[in-house]
Amino acid sequence: MIGTLVGLAILFPIITGLICLLIKNHRARGGIVSLTAVVLIISSILFLRQGPFPIEYSSASTWDSVILVFNYVILAIFLFVAIRDIGQRGISRHNILAIALTLAAGIPLAIFEFSWAPHTPLEVTPALYIDHLSIIMCLIISIIGSLICVYAIRYMRDHEEHRMHLGELKETTQPRFFFFMLMFLGAMNGLVFANNLLWLGFFWEMTTLACWGLIRHDETPIAITNAFRALWMCLIGSVGFSLAIMFLWNSSLNTISLMEVINNGAAAGPLFLLPFALLCLAGLTKAAQLPFQSWLLGAMVAPTPVSALLHSSTMVKAGVYLVLRIAPGFQGTHLSTLIAIYGGAVFLATAILAISQSEAKKVLAYSTIGNLGLIILCAGINTPLAIAVGIMLLIFHAISKGLLFLCAGAIEHHIWSRNIEDMEGIARNLPLLTGITIAGMLSMLVAPFGVLIAKWGAMEAASSIGVWSTLVLVLLMLGSGATTVFWAKWIGRFLCHSPVPGSSKMEPFIPLYHGILLMLITFAAVFSILIAPVYNSIVAPALTETGYTAALAFTTGAWFLKSPMGIFAAWPIFIIITLALLIPALTARAKPEASRSSYMCGENVEIGVDEFVAVADERTGLKTGGFYIENILGEGNLNRFVVPVGIVLLVILFVVAMI
Repeated sequence: MIGTLVGLAILFPIITGLICLLIKNHRARGGIVSLTAVVLIISSILFLRQGPFPIEYSSASTWDSVILVFNYVILAIFLFVAIRDIGQRGISRHNILAIALTLAAGIPLAIFEFSWAPHTPLEVTPALYIDHLSIIMCLIISIIGSLICVYAIRYMRDHEEHRMHLGELKETTQPRFFFFMLMFLGAMNGLVFANNLLWLGFFWEMTTLACWGLIRHDETPIAITNAFRALWMCLIGSVGFSLAIMFLWNSSLNTISLMEVINNGAAAGPLFLLPFALLCLAGLTKAAQLPFQSWLLGAMVAPTPVSALLHSSTMVKAGVYLVLRIAPGFQGTHLSTLIAIYGGAVFLATAILAISQSEAKKVLAYSTIGNLGLIILCAGINTPLAIAVGIMLLIFHAISKGLLFLCAGAIEHHIWSRNIEDMEGIARNLPLLTGITIAGMLSMLVAPFGVLIAKWGAMEAASSIGVWSTLVLVLLMLGSGATTVFWAKWIGRFLCHSPVPGSSKMEPFIPLYHGILLMLITFAAVFSILIAPVYNSIVAPALTETGYTAALAFTTGAWFLKSPMGIFAAWPIFIIITLALLIPALTARAKPEASRSSYMCGENVEIGVDEFVAVADERTGLKTGGFYIENILGEGNLNRFVVPVGIVLLVILFVVAMI
């Protein structure tokens, strides 16, 4: 049964992706994508019902040879596309860095596999290690990722129709798009199951390939440039992988089994902090942490389902998953403390940078980087409570941020703009979509949703790490305050409009848009209400299996989470908030005839028109706008300080790992 589920989780989406590559009919391709989604969702739930965990699984040795060959095929593809780009667009730092880093990752790996290893391919037992942490990631990938792919069926049709109308596209490129989307799901499942570091590195490169292909999908100059930026930045992590593998094999451990490395950890000697630092570097590049954030921001040029899948709910989660996975190996070390400070600094810096952004997807991108930094912070604090909070953030952030990216895409296809200023007053024209989007923002911001409960837990965990507690807590609290500013400002643009006669009308219900969005916001609410059962069923077992004592994190009772600081209660707060909103809605109704035009310091032109008569009887339109403080908090100003700080923190991290 395990072998079948592994095949369905990893191989099936890759095969159906290849089928999509060959299918030109839109309906048939949509059917294949939908079938893949159903199979992945069911298989991930069946995985959860297996046991006992952890499950150690080794496939036929033939797969070692297959992965060996295809790993170098992927590296060859990176070299080919970079060299071809030089021929088409000339030399740039992006394609040169892509070539240099591909060689820097591939040559050490080749030396290890064909010179150092006793036989090629090198077998590791077990090849796959499946525990509750892997299953949590599999559920995120297979459920949320699949829903995003189904959403993309309608989105990409609208996206291409718009581009064809503008003359930017002549024929559909959806077969290639869905090939990369589905291949990515299979690669991600392989990544989170892999115990063999060579297998893990192969699936890591597959996700990088999918990232490159999806960012450059529209094939505009800016899309191609940003795709290469993402490629070479992710390849920095690949170099870290190769060097870590060489170090571990040439050490006293003499292994490339991830679980053996974690279980022996820094106890094997102080030098073993170095491979942990190298693996953390791989995770930080994939998670677009400072100073690597520019690849994620550039990736926002891709179609919105790409942002939702790769850059919010799944691919960047691979980076924080790896750091959380190896955290037990460096627990109690200075490396762990530095990672906590680094994550807190990223959380604060990106929250401040988000305040100055008026483009919706950039706000979501900075918010994503910041929340991933928060998970990195939890991995660095490295106590049972902190790791539990980090795992909970994995779950709730994936749901809420995936939802918000999809909402942004649906809004864009109504107003054909990503600018927050252009979203002013859309609550009147798109009340359902606006309501779902605001609910999604609140799920990132307020109690009793799981994200805020997890932040409370992170603050509690940070208060117990000794002399660095004050610094980490300050970073957390300031970052949380800045987060409130940019979410509240965006919500205000939705709701702000001049009153006009008449009532709003509900927009047409589109199942592949509104249906999936409603499912995701339902997940966010239900899982928050059931946070104690969720903790008991998947988070606590994940803690135990990774070597932490679950009872030192949370205890539960009556659907509450309990910690030494108090009780985290979700469902009573939901009841109170529901009543607070429902009672006024049922007892007070605005009458259309009571609507009045805004007074605009002049003679209004006519009722229902946002214009007034100004100097010389000239009709002047009412203009409102948000305050983004760009002259102080803009990227140009802050990045001069933020990027060097990120580089310095990484250098200190490696210095500590080597001394």
